[in-house]
Amino acid sequence: MPVLTRLIPSPVVVDIRPGALDDLACVLADERISQSGRLAIAVSGGSGARLRERVAPSLPGADWFEVGGGTIDDAVRLAGAMKAGRYDAVVGLGGGKIIDCAKFAAARVGLPLVAVATNLAHDGLCSPVATLDNDAGRGSYGVPNPIAVVIDLNVIREAPVRFVRSGIGDAVSNISAVADWELSHRVNGEKVDGLAAAMARQAGEAVLRHPGGVGDDGFLQVLAESLVLTGIAMSVSGDSVPDPAPATRSTTPSTCSTPSGPPPTASSADWARPSRCICAVPTTNRPPWPRCCAGTVFRCCRRRSDSPWTSSSGSSSSPRRPAPAASPFSNIST
Repeated sequence: MPVLTRLIPSPVVVDIRPGALDDLACVLADERISQSGRLAIAVSGGSGARLRERVAPSLPGADWFEVGGGTIDDAVRLAGAMKAGRYDAVVGLGGGKIIDCAKFAAARVGLPLVAVATNLAHDGLCSPVATLDNDAGRGSYGVPNPIAVVIDLNVIREAPVRFVRSGIGDAVSNISAVADWELSHRVNGEKVDGLAAAMARQAGEAVLRHPGGVGDDGFLQVLAESLVLTGIAMSVSGDSVPDPAPATRSTTPSTCSTPSGPPPTASSADWARPSRCICAVPTTNRPPWPRCCAGTVFRCCRRRSDSPWTSSSGSSSSPRRPAPAASPFSNIST
């Protein structure tokens, strides 16, 4: 009998403890991520400069790149600057904007990313998403998961406490996000990934039930682990469904517009796109056919006939609910 399994994208190493930043070079060498020390490190101009003074002596072969902000232009410039060198990996050292820029740049140049978080404000430090500002507002871009996550609890303590409180809200909201997902399954027939839901829910419950406070190392450890688990849960599900932050779930269908006409093999009316979707290009610029992400067919596009919002004839109808399975005890008299 064949054993059916699936591979889950996850970091090679997750190092969460006090003093983890001081051992960054040893961790990368031991895990064979970078034994030569040739790294491209993205930092901010503020706190990143102070951390650079602390880490630079242990990474003499690294090149440092200052990131101005969290826009798509900043990420593209960072990728362009890194193309001139030969590196083993990219290190994003900072908060959410720095790590997201580093994620996008690393994916653009084909290098693995090491996420070194300096605060716990959100669950994006280990997610397959880079959220960047663009001309249309803000877009979510699909990127690979970080190959390593390093979180120094001593550095986390130096950040304002509001960042920790923000991360608590992000983690605890997993509970309502999973409940929302399950409600969509009951109402609209949307498929729920049980493993992703379990990981996201338990991550939220761990933070909610922990007796410690924002000043305790034990609580900060659990919070950091929960945010990492939430990011992995997004990879398992294939989108940001376990996390409610990127958008509010909609129970109505979303049909792509046709700014440049349908492809030769399909009409625009044959395709539907769920409202929650991660692609390599912003939603506002996405064509309405499956080649929406640099020619790659993503699960965000599917035939309208497969949509729970349409009937088999192609006309709009009420959501189809899955037929209840017959009970093996239905013929047993009570």
